[in-house]
Amino acid sequence: HIGDISGFVYHDRDDDGLREPDRNEDGIPGVTLSLLDQTGAVIAQTTTDSQGFYLFDDLRYGTYTVLEAQPNGWIDGIDTPGFVAGVQVGNTTGQDDLRGIDLTSDSHGTEYNFGEYLAASIAGQVHTDVNNNCEFEPLASFPQPQQKEVPVSGVSIELYDASGNLVATSTTDALGKYLFDGLTPGEYTVVEIQPSNLFSVGEEVGSGIGVILIANQISEIQVDSGQHLVDYNFCEAPPASLSGFVFQDGQRIRTSTGGPPENLDKIRDGLLTPDDTRLSGVVLELRNGLNGRPIDASQALPGYYLDGPLRTVTDENGHYHFAGLARGNYAVYEIQPDGYYDSFDTAGTTSGRALNTNQPMPANLLAFAADPPPAFDAIIGIPLGYGQVSEQNNFSEVQTFTIV
Repeated sequence: HIGDISGFVYHDRDDDGLREPDRNEDGIPGVTLSLLDQTGAVIAQTTTDSQGFYLFDDLRYGTYTVLEAQPNGWIDGIDTPGFVAGVQVGNTTGQDDLRGIDLTSDSHGTEYNFGEYLAASIAGQVHTDVNNNCEFEPLASFPQPQQKEVPVSGVSIELYDASGNLVATSTTDALGKYLFDGLTPGEYTVVEIQPSNLFSVGEEVGSGIGVILIANQISEIQVDSGQHLVDYNFCEAPPASLSGFVFQDGQRIRTSTGGPPENLDKIRDGLLTPDDTRLSGVVLELRNGLNGRPIDASQALPGYYLDGPLRTVTDENGHYHFAGLARGNYAVYEIQPDGYYDSFDTAGTTSGRALNTNQPMPANLLAFAADPPPAFDAIIGIPLGYGQVSEQNNFSEVQTFTIV
C-alpha cells in the first residue's frame, strides 16, 4: 500500500489559486513542508527544489495533512487541494495547510499547491498645474510668482477594489505624495477627494495601465504580484483673482449746467492718486470677457459667492475683489453709482480694454451678448491664467456742481 503526495510552492502573480507556468508563475525553491498523519503527528519534512516542487513518497494508506512554513518575504496566497485518481481531494483552512488528503492503495496525490505572492503598491502625487498639461514643473517660469507649481499636501485619496469596496485611504504628505502598499494582486480604482480651494484639471495614468472616465478618478488599474506602480497623479489648479478700485477722480468740477464737462479728457486722467476719494458700496459684476454673458457662481470655486451672477461691492477703501476664478477671459461691469458721472476707466495688470467715452467702441463689442450693452462702465477682454492675479482694474467717477 504505497502512495505519494506532491505539489508546488509557486509565485501566484494574480493570486487566483491557479498555477500557470506560461504566465511566469515560477516555483519558489527552499520552502519547508511538513507531512502530518491523521493523528496530527509530523511524520516527514522536505523542502522544495529549484522548481518549487516537493514530494512525500513511500506513504501507506491513510489521511494526511501537508503544512507549509511560510517563506520569508512572501505573502500567503491561495492554497489549492490537488487530485487523487483524477478527483480533487482535500481542503484548506487558508493557513498554509492542505488537509484531508485521503490516499488509497497505490494512489498518488498531485498538485497539492501553495500559492504565494509579493506585496504590490500604487503611488502618486497631487500637485498644482498652472499650464494645464498635468506635468509637475516646479522649476518652470510663469508670468507671476503665485503661479508656481507646488505639491498639495493633506488631500484625501481612496482606494477601491474591483467590486467597488473601499480598501484603504491615504492622505498626501508634504510632497503631495500618497502610497497604497501591501496590496493583493488585482484591479483597483484610485479616487481623489477634490480639494475645495483648487480646480480639478486632470489626472494621469502612471507606470502601469488605467482608465480615466471621470474627474478625480483613475480606474481599471491592474496590479500584479510585486508590482510597484507610480505616478498615478492628480492635477489641480490654483484659482485666479481680479480686483481694482472705484474712486472719485479729483475734486468736484464746476460746470455751467451741473452736468459732465465736455472737456473731461483734458482735466481728468482716470489715474488713482492719494488725493482721490475712494467710493464704497459700488456694485460690480463679473462677465465673460469675450461675449459679455454673465458668469454664474457655479463657475467659480464653491463657497465664494451666492447663487446667481458673480457680483461684489466695493469696501470702505473703494476696493473690489473677485476671487476663486477659473482661468479664462473676463469683463468687469460697474453699476454706475448715483450722484456721479462716468469718467475714465483703466485696465489692470494683465491687460484688457476699458470702454471710455473719448475712445472708439471696439468692433468686436458688437458680438457681446450683454443685454443691455455695457455702455462705458466696463473693462473687457481681461485674460487670466490659473493662479494669476489681475489688479488695478479701476473705475473713476467725477462729481460736478454749478453756481446759480
